[in-house]
Amino acid sequence: MAPKAKKEAPAPPKAEAKAKALKAKKAVLKGVHSHKKKKIRTSPTFRRPKTLRLRRQPKYPRKSAPRRNKLDHYAIIKFPLTTESAMKKIEDNNTLVFIVDVKANKHQIKQAVKKLYDIDVAKVNTLIRPDGEKKAYVRLAPDYDALDVANKVSSLCYQLIYHLGPSDVSASNQNLTLIGSPSILNRLYPHLILLFNHDVSAPSNKAPLLFFRLESSKLESSWLNLN
Repeated sequence: MAPKAKKEAPAPPKAEAKAKALKAKKAVLKGVHSHKKKKIRTSPTFRRPKTLRLRRQPKYPRKSAPRRNKLDHYAIIKFPLTTESAMKKIEDNNTLVFIVDVKANKHQIKQAVKKLYDIDVAKVNTLIRPDGEKKAYVRLAPDYDALDVANKVSSLCYQLIYHLGPSDVSASNQNLTLIGSPSILNRLYPHLILLFNHDVSAPSNKAPLLFFRLESSKLESSWLNLN
């Protein structure tokens, strides 16, 4: 029996032939000696890419109330210094000297002075004293006079004491006693330091003190007229 003749493969369509020819042409033009750039790695550590991380959306609040800022401008500025060297700074260098909170930085001190006394500050220098307190030298802007600011603070203190009722102020043996809210007395304390030149004891819940005795929560609206 004679072997069957093999059928010839059908010719490829023109479109396929054209695509194949273009592919071959592209390969010939590219050549075999192509240079592929490699990313230069400068670290042996491989890290995952930063992906989208959404904020938490809790079903209920984890804290009942937001945390209070304990280092506010009243806590930052403890009291101004009225030593001879501090007074010389006021007269010669237009600079006020304060004892401030140890944790306060220069930006916070600058903002606190601006809020308390409504004055512009040019520069703040700080140092830690041997007793552990932080001292701040606050140079005022050329538009302000440090001596005028000190006098303004003293007159402000006089106004505050004037507005207190007779039951809130008592004097005995050259000691002045103020009765009021601890937060308000803390606010008044730096002004009294300037006024009485260091003869003021710091407000505390322990009584009696040299110039403060915290016995009640009496508070008049006129105390709040500081701004």
